[in-house]
Amino acid sequence: MPDFDIAIVGLGAMGSAVAYQCARRGMSVVGFDRFDPPHAKGSSHGDTRITRLAANGGRNSHHGKTDFVGRTCRVAERYGIAHERFDCDALSRRFPYLTGLRGDEVAYFEHEGGFVRPEACIDAQLSEARRLGAVTRVHTEVVSVGSGREDIGIVTLAGGETITASKVVVAAGGWTSLLLGTAMPGLLSVSRQVLHWFETEGEDAPPETAPVMIWMYGEGDSDYFYTFPPLPGETSIKVSSEQYETTTTAETVRREVSQAESEAMFTRHLRGRLAGVSERVTKTAACIYTTTPDHGFILDHCPGEPGIFVISACSGHGFKHSAGIGEAVADVLARRPSAPDLTPFGLRRFSRGRASQEGSSI
Repeated sequence: MPDFDIAIVGLGAMGSAVAYQCARRGMSVVGFDRFDPPHAKGSSHGDTRITRLAANGGRNSHHGKTDFVGRTCRVAERYGIAHERFDCDALSRRFPYLTGLRGDEVAYFEHEGGFVRPEACIDAQLSEARRLGAVTRVHTEVVSVGSGREDIGIVTLAGGETITASKVVVAAGGWTSLLLGTAMPGLLSVSRQVLHWFETEGEDAPPETAPVMIWMYGEGDSDYFYTFPPLPGETSIKVSSEQYETTTTAETVRREVSQAESEAMFTRHLRGRLAGVSERVTKTAACIYTTTPDHGFILDHCPGEPGIFVISACSGHGFKHSAGIGEAVADVLARRPSAPDLTPFGLRRFSRGRASQEGSSI
């Protein structure tokens, strides 16, 4: 008999959700993380993460940016999600701190959108998982995973200890390719992303009640940025963009953010667009995205390893879906009749010569 029903490698956004949901379903669970989550080494930190209901699918959505607002509106209309659509004049009146509008902008505003606190989410799910009997082993490095006899999953730790489970769930983010790279060659790329907190000043600055904003102002893949309002008691806004041109690894990523990077962020994206935001930086951080060719998720068994189930990659937009993915994967692992069909997130779509553009991402 295996040591546990479920062994989870990586306890970030996805791993903590699966640990909690599997423990809720009465399964015996053990989770491993080389750090002590929530931590700032992976993809699930930085104070805030965007959450919204109308998240449209396909490659040309947000990262490709083709008709992002229009596609989002159509999803909201289809599913009855409360929203408003603004032209430039209405946008300017509603949010007067947006000073860099050209005049032809349109905007989607979702009443239930906002942000969640990622570190608190992870901590809550792990705390509940432990309360329900799950075992978490932090500061514990996993060096390999595999399948044994009768498809039992095997986790090997640094030092040689092995743990067996009916199923091993790999939710290791940027470390997934190091564990499973030969099983999924070329499918996962890791990129460094930077976060900046710029100090606000004056009455014209974005208030605490300001919405989270994604502003696409050009046609290029990097001609956009996103912002969060000041958190209670703070006087700075979090700002970031995304880049996929330069890849790295979870082991070699540069975690320090230079002053020059902050200056470039302000000059390129913020100057002349947001009132009441100064060039003064209060803090910075770096994180990593692990991305598939179609910017979708992978929720599937590892090829040739039936004892291993893979949850990767978040592709830069996974945190808002992580609680739901935890429920879905736990139902699949528990073999519940009501378990959802995860085929759209399977690996088979990459064997067709090109990534499917519909159904593979949320």
